[in-house]
Amino acid sequence: MAAPKTLAPFSGTWVMDEKRSKLITPIRGVSKAIIVYDGKTWKYVHSHQESADDEPEQWQQTLVVNSPKFNTTQGVDITFHSRILRQGDSMLLEEHGETLHGQKTRNTVKYTLEDNGNTLIENETSVGPLGPQHNTYILVREFSTPQAGQ
Repeated sequence: MAAPKTLAPFSGTWVMDEKRSKLITPIRGVSKAIIVYDGKTWKYVHSHQESADDEPEQWQQTLVVNSPKFNTTQGVDITFHSRILRQGDSMLLEEHGETLHGQKTRNTVKYTLEDNGNTLIENETSVGPLGPQHNTYILVREFSTPQAGQ
């Protein structure tokens, strides 16, 4: 019997590097992602805090990896149908959305790791009412540092 293939180490806390990311619309403030991935389930928690005085905005998504079915999430003005697939050492998120006004969107995000697993690349391609768009988010692994006396 073949040994199971090791999972890419996506789990962790990731902080967006504004300077290295290539975004259509720049993001101000601190954006973080927390990923918990065990090979069967992908949990992604996103937070963004524009300034120290603002409350962070957050959303999260938990998906069964390689599910043939799309998970449906109802937002305020859009319904998303999402699934995530493992492709070798990468993950591919597929999403389809429809607004309350019937506008349709399609979004894919390919997650890959570089720099010995310390850099997360999120290549996002969207097609919607604004036409095709592409963003590349570069996130670096956040390492907790022990506090004095610990």
